[in-house]
Amino acid sequence: MQSKWLALTNTSIAIFMAFANYNMIIIALPAIFSGLNFNPENPSALAYLIWLILGYMVITSTLVVTFGRISDTFGRAKLYTLGFVIFTVASALLASVTATGNQGILELIVFRLLQGVGGGFLMVNSSAVLTDYFPRNELGKALGLNQIAGLIGGIVGLILGGVLSAIDWRFIFLVNVPVGIVGSIWSYLTLKDVGTKNTQKIHVLDNALFGGFLTLLLISATYMLVPYDGSQFGFTNPIVIIGLPVSLVLLGLFLYEERKNT
Repeated sequence: MQSKWLALTNTSIAIFMAFANYNMIIIALPAIFSGLNFNPENPSALAYLIWLILGYMVITSTLVVTFGRISDTFGRAKLYTLGFVIFTVASALLASVTATGNQGILELIVFRLLQGVGGGFLMVNSSAVLTDYFPRNELGKALGLNQIAGLIGGIVGLILGGVLSAIDWRFIFLVNVPVGIVGSIWSYLTLKDVGTKNTQKIHVLDNALFGGFLTLLLISATYMLVPYDGSQFGFTNPIVIIGLPVSLVLLGLFLYEERKNT
């Protein structure tokens, strides 16, 4: 009885942290640019700006299916804990960036993508862990409370981001470290894989095709917004011209593989 509430509390903290961090970085952007001596008004800087904001969501969106499949096979609680660890390590790396200019922003983007990997495992498995721990007649309430924690985290992130960035932009990442350490240890000690594991093999090709489709689609959509060759938008950018049709081809191949495997 007690274990299900421990699971709800732990997963709610993780979702709260993930949503809060996403909004904190948006509010803290001016402080980050100032601290890294980065000029966001330079037209070439727009791509860096977009990836710093959206890179996290690109990773979680493209890998969510793969992460879910891996977690079903190897254990949702284990992969959830791994997600906590990755998210925490990435937060520490983000706070440790010392380079300036484009190099500093590029390092932030790379570590932000790593943070997205951890966030992906947390988001995929938080609901799955609750499904394993809660009976059907209480599952809806547990999932609802979990989502409320995420919504509250998004609101708190906007406020906290402004407060912390006024002190030092690194604090918006450092604040995740103690929470992440406690959450990682807590989940490792209290959460167990109580559900039935999926013993079917992972279809690597299917997951690669789907991930490639979403990645290329999102990259192409991103570079549509970046000025190119004197134009306000990047519709003539080779990345867009090639990326969009290739992404649709990958989607078609994914659907074909899925139909063949069912």
